[in-house]
Formats: sequence, C-alpha cells, structure tokens
Amino acid sequence: MLWYAKAVASLKARPATSKLSWNYLGAMHGFNDALWRRAGIIGAGAALPPHAEQAVYWNQCQHQTWYFLPWHRAYLLTFEDVLNGWISAQPGAPQDWALPYWNYSATASAANPNPLAIPDAFLAQTLPDGSANALFVPARYGQGVAAQDADLSNAMLDPTFIGAAQQGTVPGFGGPNTPFSHGGEDGGWLEDQPHNLVHVDVGGQDAQGAGGLMSDPRTAAVDPIFWVHHANIDRLWAVWRGRNAEDLNPTDQAWLGGAQNRQFRLYDATGADRPCNPQDVINLVGQVYDYDDVSDPLPGATRRDLRLAALAPSAARVLAAA
Repeated sequence: MLWYAKAVASLKARPATSKLSWNYLGAMHGFNDALWRRAGIIGAGAALPPHAEQAVYWNQCQHQTWYFLPWHRAYLLTFEDVLNGWISAQPGAPQDWALPYWNYSATASAANPNPLAIPDAFLAQTLPDGSANALFVPARYGQGVAAQDADLSNAMLDPTFIGAAQQGTVPGFGGPNTPFSHGGEDGGWLEDQPHNLVHVDVGGQDAQGAGGLMSDPRTAAVDPIFWVHHANIDRLWAVWRGRNAEDLNPTDQAWLGGAQNRQFRLYDATGADRPCNPQDVINLVGQVYDYDDVSDPLPGATRRDLRLAALAPSAARVLAAA
C-alpha cells in the first residue's frame, strides 16, 4: 500500500496530456470537463489532449453490458502496468508489486475485524514519513460499505453469464448482450451488487448533498480506492468461474471479439496499444496474475436455495389483540 501511495503521487504529478498520468488514466473510465473543473480535479488552465484523442481513449468504461467485466479487467491491467513501470524503477522497490484488492464481503476476523470499513491506508492524510498521502481524497464522504450491499448471493448463485436486456428481468451474472455501452439501464448481478452499491456507499454525500468522486462514473477512477474496489470485482469474476462447472464465460464471437461500434483502446506501460478485447483478457488470472483467495463464499449453495429462502414463511407473531 505504501508503494501504491507513492506511485499514485508520481502519476498525479504528470500532465493530463500524458497517457501515463493519473488524470489521463482516470479519464479513460469517464470524463466531463465541467464536472472535473468544478471538483478541482483539473485547474482552469490545465492542458488536455486534443479532442480527437479524447474521442479515442477517454469515456470508455463499459456499464450495463456483457463487456463490463472484461473491459474493466483490461483497464486494471493497463493501470497496474503503468504503476509498475514507475515502481520497478525506484531504488529498493519491490519487483513483484501487484495491485491489492479490498474484500469488503470477507468474514470479520481478528486480523480484519471490519472488512466493510474503508481501509486505513485511504483515510490517513500523511504517510509514515510525514509526506502527503495520495490515497486520501477529501471528496470521499462515505465511511464504508453497508453489510447488505456487500452480499454476494444474487451474483454468485446465478450460473448464467449473459442477461436479458428487457427491463433487467434476467440480469445474468455478467450483464446483457449489448454493443459498446458507456451507460445503460440494466446490468448484471455483479455490476448491480456489490459493484454499484459500493461506489455509492464509498462516495457518500457532503453536507450539501453532493456525491463524492466514487458516486459518479465520470469521476470515480480519480479516487485511488476505485482501483482496489475493481480489483475485488475482478477477483469475484474468478471466484464465480471456479465455484461451479456451469459458471461459464460466453463463447459468442460478438463477446470475445469486443464491440464493433467502437473499439476498446487500452495500452501497456509505455502507452502503446495492445489487444484488449474479452478474448485477450479472459485467461489472465493464473497466467499473468493470481489472487490469494478465490474460495467459494457460498459453498454448495445454489440459485434454488436462494428462491426457497425467499419463499420460506417468517415466524408467526402477534400484530394486534382485542
């Protein structure tokens, strides 16, 4: 976490015109000029990439779509590689640094008594040496995640990746079949819960009712906690794939080959484009990186168990008496 904080500070010092800068990487997820200036993310005279370049690389995040998980996995890989490009060049730095994840759905333990609380590393305003902590941002108003919002039952117990786009009646684990989708109406179970709810919980609201950076997709990725949240979402995809033989990724070429109406454009630690469609990232876990815990949080449970639990009668109680 200390090297994460140092790397974030280094990227924040780079101009937004650089593909290896903090703001450029954040704008790939979402960008709005007026909103960024109002939030103080960029100053009045800040230089930005040409509009033609912005149209290619910025505002790419995939939501309410079956591309939600693979696009964010490719995005995480770009981010981790850019950070590693800086970290690995520092004296005494680890050569095997990897992006951590925040498992807010974990069971409380002596070592981690409150997994739902925002980790301390994001709350401290200074690092051990007294310098400013780049992981702390003032526009983060939430204190943590509500327990019900971190529940994994709906997502983990759905064996179908592809949902139906009609009114969200069949969300599926991974979302409905859509073209390039920067936003929409209905997402998959994992995107809806815990992903969306964690964003809202952590962003919170200030005294005037304005949401924090994490509350809006156009500003979320400039909060450093965004990345450890999405690393956990990526881990949960790996957990879902491993918990049941029926939990399969789509094999449709329309999914594997990526959106046809707008290409995904992500890159490596030098800023050079590289393949980033679902077919290019679905096998990264176990080949390029690993998670220390992909155990099943609901061992043996099925979707049928969830339906039966919902239908179970509650205990009788007296509501009124003569």
